[in-house]
Amino acid sequence: MSDRTVAAARALAAAIITIAGIYGFNMPIGDEMLYSVIVAAIYLITEAIIWWKNNNWTHEASTAQVILDALKSGDEEVAAAVDEIIAGIHERSGVEDAE
Repeated sequence: MSDRTVAAARALAAAIITIAGIYGFNMPIGDEMLYSVIVAAIYLITEAIIWWKNNNWTHEASTAQVILDALKSGDEEVAAAVDEIIAGIHERSGVEDAE
């Protein structure tokens, strides 16, 4: 972790302790424990975001994943069919092939 991240985590910990004190909450944990809790929370939030972004939630995304898996399988018939579909889409939209 960079020094900037550590400083931000400590500032956040200080803010939490201050706000908790204002509202009368007694926090019997030290700075190191609070720092560990904040880092764990950041880790869990980051993991949740990564999990969310790496899953296919829409029908279109699921279909695209099936096509991608089929292309990666190395089946030449599938590759030719997908190339034909892509060429048709480019033709209808007026986009020229990159090849």
